[in-house]
Amino acid sequence: MRCCFLNAQHGLIAFEDLFRGTLTQTSVYPREVLRRALRYNAAAVVLAHNHPSGMVEPSRADLALTAALKDALAFIDVRVLDHVVVAGSRTVSMAERGLVRTRPGRCAPHFLRLRRCSCLLYTSDAADEGL
Repeated sequence: MRCCFLNAQHGLIAFEDLFRGTLTQTSVYPREVLRRALRYNAAAVVLAHNHPSGMVEPSRADLALTAALKDALAFIDVRVLDHVVVAGSRTVSMAERGLVRTRPGRCAPHFLRLRRCSCLLYTSDAADEGL
């Protein structure tokens, strides 16, 4: 799983590869995401992970993880703007699907640009590293 840490204006502070897994699963620890968000003094995050299976649809586990991270980060006033699933060259934005609620009136281009960034990083090195 990769994470974009953003400031209050949704500018990119840092982009980190936080967790790696096997072909079928990855262990994600919300505590580590919170620790990094505090380290960067982030106001928001955009999450991204890949599905090596090629199935781009978010799984139930993906939805549960997103909800858990959103709840945990809310305690330290960090918003989850999006969680992007990448499968090959295809992507699904949970925010665009209404699965991650963002504040009304927020402008999508900020995190759409970050989504493209995270997708490019996944698709460019997925073949090399077996992500």
